[in-house]
Amino acid sequence: YGLQVACPYPDMATTFGRLMEDSGHEFDFIDLNCGCPVESICKYGVGAGMLDSPNKIGAVSQALSAATSRPVTIKVRTGRKEGGESLHKWLHQIDKWGIAAWTIHGRSRQQRYTKLANWDYVAQCALDAPIPTIGNGDVFQWEEFQAHMEQHNVQTTLLGRGVLIKPWLLTEIKEQRIWDISATERFDILKTFVSNGMDHWGTDARGL
Repeated sequence: YGLQVACPYPDMATTFGRLMEDSGHEFDFIDLNCGCPVESICKYGVGAGMLDSPNKIGAVSQALSAATSRPVTIKVRTGRKEGGESLHKWLHQIDKWGIAAWTIHGRSRQQRYTKLANWDYVAQCALDAPIPTIGNGDVFQWEEFQAHMEQHNVQTTLLGRGVLIKPWLLTEIKEQRIWDISATERFDILKTFVSNGMDHWGTDARGL
């Protein structure tokens, strides 16, 4: 279980890391969000708004890593614009930032979720990166997961929309099979999800 934070300044990262250390909450890692393409986020210099400032990403990552005993990761996109990939220009620095791994979403900030993810670029960066790489983008079938693991130099993949659309995708990947799930089974999964949310939050006023 991980926490994700969007943070533009090292001192804020330090404060967040220390607060989480002292909170008593159980979590396994903290991820620095450098990949959200939404303009209302990017305009504050966080999310994918950090991609043009790798030194800033490094400074915030180092501060966060120094403030927590848990591993720190970052999630990025390929660059600001389609055809303007930039990660390869600075990936050689990232092993000095105190991060355990990085996740690359194979789209630019401009693309958001349109067109297909550029897995060839993910593979190039994963091959050259000095730390483990997690790939992300367009994994909707267990066969796609397996293909990326075999062909694109990644240690694993991050699942996003795939598990929102198919919560049973994790089972498909684990068991390496297509699960032709019935409508009743789908509804049971939805009921379990809502029930777990109510148990955790105690009300439907916070997102359910």
